[in-house]
Amino acid sequence: MSELLCLVGVWLCTFLMHSTLLLGVVALLDRFHCVKSNNALEILWRVAIVGGLVTTTFQCLGKHSHWLAAPGFTLGQWMVGDRQAINEPVFEAKVPNEINNSTVVVLLPSKIEFGAPKKTPRGTDLTYAYAERFALCFTSVFTLIWFVGAMMNSTYLVWRGIQARSELKSRMFVDMSLLSDFRPFPESSKKLPSQTIAVSDRIEGPVALPNGEIVFPRWIFESLTAKHQQAIYAHELAHQVRRDPIWLIFLHLLNAVLWIQPFHWLARRRLAHLAELQADAWAARKLSNARILAESLYSCAERMIAPPEISFGCSFTSKGALIERIDCLLDGTAMSKPKCPYITQLVAASALAFAMFLMPGCNVDTEMAYHSGQKITVTKQGDGKMGEATIRKANLLVKLTHTGTLKLTADNDDVEALENGGQFKLAESKGNVKRLYTVTTDKLGAVKRSYSLNGKETSIDENVQTWFADALQRTVQESGF
Repeated sequence: MSELLCLVGVWLCTFLMHSTLLLGVVALLDRFHCVKSNNALEILWRVAIVGGLVTTTFQCLGKHSHWLAAPGFTLGQWMVGDRQAINEPVFEAKVPNEINNSTVVVLLPSKIEFGAPKKTPRGTDLTYAYAERFALCFTSVFTLIWFVGAMMNSTYLVWRGIQARSELKSRMFVDMSLLSDFRPFPESSKKLPSQTIAVSDRIEGPVALPNGEIVFPRWIFESLTAKHQQAIYAHELAHQVRRDPIWLIFLHLLNAVLWIQPFHWLARRRLAHLAELQADAWAARKLSNARILAESLYSCAERMIAPPEISFGCSFTSKGALIERIDCLLDGTAMSKPKCPYITQLVAASALAFAMFLMPGCNVDTEMAYHSGQKITVTKQGDGKMGEATIRKANLLVKLTHTGTLKLTADNDDVEALENGGQFKLAESKGNVKRLYTVTTDKLGAVKRSYSLNGKETSIDENVQTWFADALQRTVQESGF
């Protein structure tokens, strides 16, 4: 359970970082009017919203390459640097038994040590350990707070949905064949169900629902002319063709679940407004008469009373937004066709692909969730011909394995002899740096040594040999292998 909280907390922290960067850039472009096209601006907002989820999941799954990706960091590294912490050891020895294989766990006080005595850790070593524990505690608490908030917001969202459903329960469906004034658009009507028009007395403005329905208030049929009715129908049909109601539901869910990101509220408002402008432009081009649509918007503005159910469908927005939309229709802006939408999509997708690798991430040492200190596991089988030793500490994992009879030097700093056909491996993972030193012998006794750094094999020089000697000595000394 503790590990799950840490993993979820790491995802949330990384998402908060990535989404803030992406949405912040788009918000600045929008605020200073750097992007003139509403279509391009809508694409950028959508890519930023989805991109935060994609890049976060991509990095947390560890699918990025080390040669390009910005390395993740832990809170302990940020506070005191990448220092090895030495804590209370917990030794776990797997002892083979002919009758029953069992595991013996021995808790030893910190005074008992193997090999030469070591100095008591202090300074940044202990500070690093405390920082990692604080990071785990903070991540767990942060995850719990997020979960409580997400449950409360989701419950409220469900309640609003039930309320909207009850408000529209009395709506009456109308057969499209009986509405001679509603001239269907051939290229759009095929994408919608055959019966999508409904009438309700409980709403003041038309609304497009996520299930493909278009609900009109009764006054539209009683007060407006056939041309104005056709204009409003074209606007709501544009929402259904563009799948705007589904996007709006997605934004509501995202805002409720990932409430820790305040930019989601801004993104939802801007996308809702851009969806109205885009639907106006679509309807104006289909009608070839923007003035009729502007007059229809003005008629709806006079009766605007924002009911609760509007939040769950695309509808006419506030009076201030309606005035801006009417101005766009009257000055002819809405009649212009969107330019180069595919170029905008290609640029946005390329930027998102680079962001997957270039944006920083964060991490927490989940080993500390299970153990208050160091864990050492030692396994020996077959009269010493097979063995394994594992040491886990804060931000450090060392694993030593061998097959075949093994003999080390007197100082335990190198492999002196290894049985023919045997293999010896010493792997160390410290942060995002992974090292692997391998010694193998063939059936004739020829020895081969190899070394790899982060999965790439490199030559063995003096620095590598120094690291290997120090790591091997430390592993043997601390594990008693």
